[in-house]
Amino acid sequence: MSVEQELIEVLGQLAPYKQRHHSEVAKARKLLMKEFGKIRKWLDANSYIITIHGSLQYWDPHNLDADVAIISNTMSHEHMKYLWDFENKIDDKWPWKGKGDYTEMELTKINEEGEYADLLLSFVLSSDLLWKNQASVFQEYQRIALNIFSSDNTLAIATLTTLYDTLKIRKERAGV
Repeated sequence: MSVEQELIEVLGQLAPYKQRHHSEVAKARKLLMKEFGKIRKWLDANSYIITIHGSLQYWDPHNLDADVAIISNTMSHEHMKYLWDFENKIDDKWPWKGKGDYTEMELTKINEEGEYADLLLSFVLSSDLLWKNQASVFQEYQRIALNIFSSDNTLAIATLTTLYDTLKIRKERAGV
């Protein structure tokens, strides 16, 4: 089986865990939409998309933290600093036990991320959008990520391992 086929398989196995619903997770998602909505025009103007993963994506209140990735092709240091400050303000309003687990990611530099490249690539390939109307930009970013995945077998295998670890956690928490 090719790494691309294996990616399709593991993403398919993860999909049912995205179908659940939990009221506390819904509240957390709503809070993120409200807070990031305050800078939505700035995010859109810079082609930044917000994705959610972990407990937010899989409707799991177990470790309800702000698992958020902010993805773009490139991101200036000034923009990163602005986002870090903004994320700290969200953490101040986050009423659940977990706090923010924010990731700012530049697709053009993903191969420079060393040991974190597989995790970042898994975010782009498997996360859900906070705002569904960013789908066209997200699909373009996923296409870029898939090209990176397909061109580096070592990174592809590491990314698949990360996704299988995610699947293992989802199964454990679902009692499967």
